[in-house]
Amino acid sequence: MPFAQTLDATNPTMTAPAQHSLALTDLVMQNPAGDQGTLTLSRGGTVLFSQQLADFREYDLHFITAIMLTTGQKFQFSVNCTNPGGKACTPVVLITGTTS
Repeated sequence: MPFAQTLDATNPTMTAPAQHSLALTDLVMQNPAGDQGTLTLSRGGTVLFSQQLADFREYDLHFITAIMLTTGQKFQFSVNCTNPGGKACTPVVLITGTTS
């Protein structure tokens, strides 16, 4: 069954539901405010992707081989914000894929 979920600073984690796995096939990262810092995506505490926010406003990744999350496994979004003047960072990532 297809799914879509957005992760951001207020909702930074998604977890594979009980007795199901998630196949993450597409990620669309957005940095519309041109924030500075580093966006990191990890699975179960292991960093899978890290990107400087200054390098993109919109960046999409499409995987032939999906990133798999097994029951209870977490996928996490985090940002190390380095904006001047204490301005908050506002990037988001849209995740799509399938559940089984």
